[in-house]
Amino acid sequence: MLDRRVTASKFFDYFAQSLHNFMKESGDLDDFNEEEKEVFKLSFSFSFACQQKSLTHADLLFWTKGFFTGMDTEDPVEKRDVGALMAEALKRNSVPMELVALVNDTVGTLVSGAYQKPSNIPACLIGVIIGTGFNICYYEENAQKYEYSGKVINMEMGSFNKALPYTIADIEVDWFSNNPGSQKLEKMISGMLLGDIVRRAVIIAFKNCAPSSVWKENTLSSEQVFDIAKDTSEMLEISQTILKSAWNWPKKEESSSILFIKQLCEAVISRSATLLACSLFAIARHLKILEKGVSCAMDGALIAKQPFYRKKVESALNSLAALYGISQTIHLVTADDGSGKGAALLGALNSL
Repeated sequence: MLDRRVTASKFFDYFAQSLHNFMKESGDLDDFNEEEKEVFKLSFSFSFACQQKSLTHADLLFWTKGFFTGMDTEDPVEKRDVGALMAEALKRNSVPMELVALVNDTVGTLVSGAYQKPSNIPACLIGVIIGTGFNICYYEENAQKYEYSGKVINMEMGSFNKALPYTIADIEVDWFSNNPGSQKLEKMISGMLLGDIVRRAVIIAFKNCAPSSVWKENTLSSEQVFDIAKDTSEMLEISQTILKSAWNWPKKEESSSILFIKQLCEAVISRSATLLACSLFAIARHLKILEKGVSCAMDGALIAKQPFYRKKVESALNSLAALYGISQTIHLVTADDGSGKGAALLGALNSL
């Protein structure tokens, strides 16, 4: 489905057919009465940069995260209304559903976090996705001042490219990506590329002394990076096992080499968490709510599955707050499956 030769029609037909199969398996189709024309309501969480035109219509600006669908066809997805494409696919495949909400995943996360957060913490005004990709949205009371029609602004924060502390490894990751020059902050933060950053840094550090397997792409996952960073075994046996499996790194290698790679993994994770914390702090500062406090709804694999990462983000936020002489006032709220739940909430409200 991600291939350049796959058309938009085929891409959205796949979703429509999957929904039809799900409804059939769950028994929803048995309850459907076509004569009453009462269709099911569908909310669609879409995690790519769009120009939002209404709650059910948005034009895809460009693909990211390894998607190329439709690029080499006369039926592309880019620059087209994904809401209309989904609605057409539902009709084409006789799926008794009506699209009632098309929502960016960060916006869904913000809505879900605001709905779920404890009552004893500040208002939830920021939504974050940090997993395969990275993005932030926030509630802007003065949105019309910036010529926005709504008040929740999808920042497409991963596209921030200015004043970033690039390393040689970052430049290489960007150069060999499918969108060189774009999404540079996302490439430094997101879980999809943490392993590749470490891999390229290892090549730079060890050069020809590293096993040849290190030169192969996609050989170290972000999960393995976290496992190495968290390794507290006496002889770093966990790290040795991972590196042996990923790169055929010799076991019983002098401990300084393994320790260096562990410290490198820690540094890459810490940098990701610190850049995220800086992004959140900058938004809170812009909103002039640093002292008042704000809650931030967060979803994505790095937050949901890696407590180690969350602690790094909180530590960086504490350090930034200390620079301003205030206590930590940005509260992180985990919104598990927040993008989907938030989209469902917005869809339900739009259906009242």
